Amino acid sequence: MAITFNSCTHCNDCDDLLTEIQRRMHSTESGGDKGLLTRVREQMFGCQTPTNTVSSHASCASHRLSGTWDGHNEAIRGQHRRLRDAVDDYDDNDCGDKVTDQPAAQRFMRGARNLAYGSPPVVAPGDYQGPAGLANMAADPPGRSWGQWLRDGAQAVCVGGLRAGGTLGGAVGGGLVMGGKGLLTGAGTGTLFAPGPGTVGGGVIGTAAGVSVGVVGGGGAGYLAGDQVADWLCY
Repeated sequence: MAITFNSCTHCNDCDDLLTEIQRRMHSTESGGDKGLLTRVREQMFGCQTPTNTVSSHASCASHRLSGTWDGHNEAIRGQHRRLRDAVDDYDDNDCGDKVTDQPAAQRFMRGARNLAYGSPPVVAPGDYQGPAGLANMAADPPGRSWGQWLRDGAQAVCVGGLRAGGTLGGAVGGGLVMGGKGLLTGAGTGTLFAPGPGTVGGGVIGTAAGVSVGVVGGGGAGYLAGDQVADWLCY
């Protein structure tokens, strides 16, 4: 059965829709395709002032006035509705279970849902900070402050630590459990063929094989457990 998206005519699957949601938040394209957070940032740091004049800042020398302050905020509200529609599509089609990178999509969609289902981020005249911030827009992706960069770095450390800890703990525990089972199985098999030396040799071989299997299997399970804990603690 084909997936039907009501708000994205060029999306063929859930990965496409996820990309579209990211674009509707961060795109720097012109016109109606400009991302919501980009529009908000341009409103705060733009050349057009709340009194609908062009700033005298040097970077605004070639700027031409277009629309009104309220008109730009109406565009923000329209982009907010388009984002909400795309997020609705994502959830209505159970895309969380169908995208390629589910953990990354899950983390991204938390922020997307908060933005989409919250009040439209309309910029008030008192929020205007002037074009002095325009130089930072190219270096800093739209909608991301230094505080957010630091937060993301701390999250990365937190997630990495829990994943590594889960992997290590799972590997050790898996090795111990499977090593014990391997000892019993190997010793039992060795006894059938050669009681005494065979029992010991079979136990050694069985233990080694069991530890290897346990480390691999337990490590993988531990990584997943650590990743799940990270979803709760790091975000």
